[in-house]
Amino acid sequence: MKRGGHLSKTGTSLVCMLGAIVVLGAVMPYETAGANVRDSFNVNLYAFGRLHEGDRWTDEALQETVRLRPEDVAGARAFETAGWQNLHIRRSATHTITSEQGSRAHVEIISNRGGGPFHWGRGRNPDTFGIPNATLLDSRMNGTHDPGDRSLHAVLKITEIPFAAYDLVLYLSGGSAVRGDGRGTVRINGGHKRAFVVLGKEPDGTMQEISDSRVPGNYMVVRGLSGSSLHLDIRGDGFNHIGPAGFQIVAADRARPPLEVTDVQYNPSTREVTMTWRSFPGDRYGVYWIDETEGLPVFINPMVEAHPEADLTTYGPFVSPVENPRRDTFRVGLPDPYRPVLERVWGNNHTISLSFSKPIARQLALDPLNYVVTREDGSRVALAAAQFYPGRNTVRLRTAEPLGLSASYTVALHNLVDLSGYALEGETVRSFRTWDNNPDGVQVFILSGQSNMVGRGRRETGQDDVQGGIGSLRYFAIRHPDTFGRLLVDPSDPENSPWVERTDVRMWWNRAGLGASPNILKGPIGPVTTPTTFGPEYGFGWAVGDHIEQPVLLVKSAWGGMSLFRDFRPPRAAALRGGRVGAHFDELIAHVRQALDHLDTEFPDLAGMGYQIAGFGWHQGWNDSLDAGASAEYEANMADFIRDIRDAFGQPHLPISIAATGHGGFEQPPLRAALVEAQLAVGDPQRHPEFAGTVYSVDTRPFWRDVSVSPRDDSSHWNQNAESFFLIGYSMGRGMVQMLATERE
Repeated sequence: MKRGGHLSKTGTSLVCMLGAIVVLGAVMPYETAGANVRDSFNVNLYAFGRLHEGDRWTDEALQETVRLRPEDVAGARAFETAGWQNLHIRRSATHTITSEQGSRAHVEIISNRGGGPFHWGRGRNPDTFGIPNATLLDSRMNGTHDPGDRSLHAVLKITEIPFAAYDLVLYLSGGSAVRGDGRGTVRINGGHKRAFVVLGKEPDGTMQEISDSRVPGNYMVVRGLSGSSLHLDIRGDGFNHIGPAGFQIVAADRARPPLEVTDVQYNPSTREVTMTWRSFPGDRYGVYWIDETEGLPVFINPMVEAHPEADLTTYGPFVSPVENPRRDTFRVGLPDPYRPVLERVWGNNHTISLSFSKPIARQLALDPLNYVVTREDGSRVALAAAQFYPGRNTVRLRTAEPLGLSASYTVALHNLVDLSGYALEGETVRSFRTWDNNPDGVQVFILSGQSNMVGRGRRETGQDDVQGGIGSLRYFAIRHPDTFGRLLVDPSDPENSPWVERTDVRMWWNRAGLGASPNILKGPIGPVTTPTTFGPEYGFGWAVGDHIEQPVLLVKSAWGGMSLFRDFRPPRAAALRGGRVGAHFDELIAHVRQALDHLDTEFPDLAGMGYQIAGFGWHQGWNDSLDAGASAEYEANMADFIRDIRDAFGQPHLPISIAATGHGGFEQPPLRAALVEAQLAVGDPQRHPEFAGTVYSVDTRPFWRDVSVSPRDDSSHWNQNAESFFLIGYSMGRGMVQMLATERE
């Protein structure tokens, strides 16, 4: 590789044709020695928690544990310094900050979802009281991925920065209640997103730089920024408790130049190319070209180090993959430091699907000889073909004979590389188990969605927390015995009777968040999703239980605050429209696997019966209705979700019952109205003929009840009205019964 020199003028110049088709290079770890002697602004962001007794952190000693003292020396590596300024996290507040040498700037807190220390409900660990870096990291702003009005992101704007060039040190932390995997992104001045993973442990003063988006840390350094204002948008990847704990703006020697290709030489006789671009010392870049047949970036070199001193980097010569390259053939942009990993394996019938974190090189991926599939007894399964499906990140293997039911298989991978030439990292041998499909066995219905599938229907207490009050299930059982009386063991005593527990319909629900230990609720169906509330599974269970002779098991997998656009994003949507497969899509399948693989021990009286996955119910959409892009894409995402759920469970015509997002009734804001129409459209055979007779959409808008006849003013959760939740579930169940009856005719 040649670096920093001027290129010869032989050959054909492509610089005019390439133009500005590059993106900002990646920022690498800050390396320097000695103490911080440059002027800097040093800001500690803090907020107080709440004690278990219900009092705020009003005790002065507790408050001091999340604020740095003037003499405290804190900061990462060469940025350690005293004189930190504490800023109390308050939305729409503007603060004046002072640098070590007396300069002034201003910080505006534009938005955030509150904030607090690591332990919201109790005091800090006394062992860390005397550790300034633990204090710096112990309290932070909360930033949440909110696909709506972005009011929940942690957004800061720093203005009147007096430095011509500066480095940003951003400190990140989480709380003990972090949901998901602690992932998030930072967007600086509207540029590309920088991904991070926050260290999950309680802050103890340990500093770990975030130089790799997959390795957990608690601070990142962005060098060579310029301009008198700095806009920071920090958000968690999902509804979680992570965000900025503090920041430093440190005067630097020079600013980052805009990334620009300055010269490209092509020699037709040798087909060799040499490129030069403006760069920043310490950065790394990727040199790649675009495969026009598939629109995918193929790296020529995924990791080129910038010239260590000059502002220009030259790479080459390298052989062009195409003859007579055109305007958009070659690009310089973000490096590709990540090796591909095998993420998921599943199979049923004649197919085995393998999902990778990155696109796999075509010739190797489509060669069946690079896959070895074996049964439990060690015998090999013959493969007929391999294909990409639905995108380059997923390979589908076609078996010569159908796979057995409820049987285990092992897949071993050989010779696979990604488009950068990187070989697979991690496991290359993975086992999977097929689903059972016994029509005489336990009939399994999977129910999923967000908080309204979790369930907020009030069981006993209604309006004003009165026992049997307006809007509670007890209220309806007392006043409408013809409809709700059968839910009671003793309908003649509706005020005191216990609720019927149907032993022919069971529910299994892992209530744990991503990565958390299992928290299983199981047993006969009843209005007991929580100690005080129930969800649509209650009415759904009554509807299907009345029409199915075999035992029924409802496997519920739902979490509050999740979108289809992101959290449940199906593989097809990611392949066709970008993004990555939602973590909760994978977790949903994992929960079902957890329940059915242990069916005999979870429900001993059902042991040996086998099972059939008979249907799927979905009630979700609030989060997607808050964002124009998510709402507009909902119909396509829902259709892809149906296809991928059927693929994952090995049932190509699995009945799907969808309850629309109808809270608010027929007076809906525009985005939610559009989303409801999208949910109804998926069940319309004229709109989606492939789903005719197998997808049923319930218009739930008639089930809306005003707050005046409901337990709570809680519009996003149907005002917690028990009748609404029962009718939603019952209508979903009736739609399911209708589809099953048609299927059996």
